[in-house]
Amino acid sequence: MLNHFSFVSPTKMEFGLGAVSKLPEMISKLGAKKVLLVTDPGVAQAGVLKKVTDQIENKVEYAVFDRVASDPSTDNIQEIYEMAKAQGTECFVAIGGGSAIDASKGASCLMTNEGPLRAYGGVNKVPHKGMPLIAIPTTAGTGSEFTLFAVLSDLKENIKFTISSANIAPDVALCDPELTLTLPPKMTAATGFDALTHAVESYTSRIATPVTDILCLET
Repeated sequence: MLNHFSFVSPTKMEFGLGAVSKLPEMISKLGAKKVLLVTDPGVAQAGVLKKVTDQIENKVEYAVFDRVASDPSTDNIQEIYEMAKAQGTECFVAIGGGSAIDASKGASCLMTNEGPLRAYGGVNKVPHKGMPLIAIPTTAGTGSEFTLFAVLSDLKENIKFTISSANIAPDVALCDPELTLTLPPKMTAATGFDALTHAVESYTSRIATPVTDILCLET
């Protein structure tokens, strides 16, 4: 007998070579005029950030936060949030791997929900939709650009916690394979195995569904 299941996917995905060129269009559709680009030093140094800014130069007012830590903490996210508030940000654009995207999810949450972030740890505890978020992944590993989850750290209590809510999912994911080309070979392999591991874990899960099985088998 077929078991009951739910499948939620609020994120619009654009996939293909040159998909990043759709960024101005996506920002416009979200009704934003001021955006905050969120990334980490490695992505900036690799030249990927410039490939993104080239798309919106003289089209959209933007600022850049390029200090996302490899394991984003609530303190790190508070910095992003405060910069976004000061800049009058209307949309976040996360550029990078899971760290940049999860940090942006946290900041997006704070823009429309009273803190602290720890209050939203768990499942479906975020009451209001976060500020619009566009995710531009630069690795094939985490899948954070398309999920409802953010894995964050609280340095004061030395713990990790997960927020799971459709209200923090990116509005748009621009998946451009060309942006992964500057990733070192070792990291390319590691993130590829990361994606494979996610697929195997999901496929063998006791709560797998026909929809998730199809996605896993095609990974």
